Amino acid sequence: MPFWVIHKNEFLKGITELFRIRAEQHKVSFLYEQLSHLPAYVNADEKRLRQILINLLGNAVKFTKQGGVVLKVGYHDDKIRFQVEDTGIGIAPDDLEQIFTPFTQVGDKTIQADGTGLGLPITNKLIELMESQLHVESTLGKGSTFWFTLKLPEVSPRDDDRKPAEQAMIIGFQEQPKQILVVDDKWENRSVLAHILMPLGFEVVEASNGQEALDKAHQYRPDLILMDLIMPVLDGYEATRRIRQIPALKDIVVIAVSASAFGYNQDESLEAGCNVFITKPVRADILF
Repeated sequence: MPFWVIHKNEFLKGITELFRIRAEQHKVSFLYEQLSHLPAYVNADEKRLRQILINLLGNAVKFTKQGGVVLKVGYHDDKIRFQVEDTGIGIAPDDLEQIFTPFTQVGDKTIQADGTGLGLPITNKLIELMESQLHVESTLGKGSTFWFTLKLPEVSPRDDDRKPAEQAMIIGFQEQPKQILVVDDKWENRSVLAHILMPLGFEVVEASNGQEALDKAHQYRPDLILMDLIMPVLDGYEATRRIRQIPALKDIVVIAVSASAFGYNQDESLEAGCNVFITKPVRADILF
């Protein structure tokens, strides 16, 4: 399992900024509570930890219609506890044992494990791979609390740990903020991209299919479009073709984003009018 030295405060800042905005969009509150001193640097699988937190917080925001969501983080004896609380729909006692099973029906909500690896069942597996366990308490109609604890000893990063990250780090832009339209039918994928872009000062607009992308491209005239290719209603290929036929939109840079690395997908996307083709998962160093 790969491990990186990560700065906990910067990592959590990116996560919390993302979900403050997402909660505001859903008209609920979002709070971050640091329960104790957190170490400056720890050894952690950053990619897995980000996936876990994005999924737990995303579900909490999605299923909370009134009240809000709280992320609590505390550190004791080389262990960090992450806790997500919400005032959402809650889960019936009989359903608690089954919520980590793919496609489990909870009331009238279906918790799905999709191909992104960010559904609750996969999140549970990711936490197990990090040698921990996901716990849950819930009251139907009142809300839920999910938590897990990871053993993450504090470390002092060596110069060779820090320098590559420092040299490659993009900290923001001084000019007028650029607007990016992120198009993907899976909200988890949109959240990952927003998590990369918003801390750098970009304004992010989201669309869940090609038709929404066309509508929002007309409305916002973004500087860049990150276009998923396989989506319902209207796929990314056809959406890009139509964008290229609209005089006011035809010069917008469109980057195709696909989980498939097959050459024919890349060729078809470029023929449709995309400027560049990149594969998922998108990393900041590839995007910029």
